[in-house]
Amino acid sequence: MFFSAEEKVSLGDVSMLDVKGEGAIHMEMTLQDDTKKECTPNSVLYIPNLAYNLVSVSSHRCRQNS
Repeated sequence: MFFSAEEKVSLGDVSMLDVKGEGAIHMEMTLQDDTKKECTPNSVLYIPNLAYNLVSVSSHRCRQNS
């Protein structure tokens, strides 16, 4: 979903960045023991001017896909 209204997120340095969309993404993670886990977090924000990808562990709980 793309946002037509102007929505922003605030960063730790009090700057603001525009949110351009929201959706789900599929991720595959390799754990320390080399096992792989997959998850699909929902409500992921698309912020094109953000320099790095950020994941909030407390906001997203991943379940192993079957």
